[in-house]
Amino acid sequence: MKPEAFEFKVIKVIKTLREMKGLQQLPCAAALGMSECNYFKIERAESAISIERLKILSEFLGTSYHQILMLAEGPELVGSKFNPLSKILVEYVLLLESRGENTGFTKEELEELISKIKDYYK
Repeated sequence: MKPEAFEFKVIKVIKTLREMKGLQQLPCAAALGMSECNYFKIERAESAISIERLKILSEFLGTSYHQILMLAEGPELVGSKFNPLSKILVEYVLLLESRGENTGFTKEELEELISKIKDYYK
């Protein structure tokens, strides 16, 4: 598979998170104050998502836009000899939890997401 534009990777992460939460597109569209049709265009990469909308959507999905952006870059880290993506993300969650900070992801959700990313890029 050839490398994709970063925007497409962000959209894939958003769609995966939405599906993991068991959500249809309509609640996400409502959270963004747009029609389901316009939200559909975002997930099909026919319309760009602004950073402001990414922030709103990430909060709605129970995470942060930083985590979405990090996960979008993640496939390049999968299989890295020194820092596999799963280890980086789990250590990040544990670090934040040790500080009493909300990560937005449970370890189980991270493991499921990592698995889906790895499966997609096989």
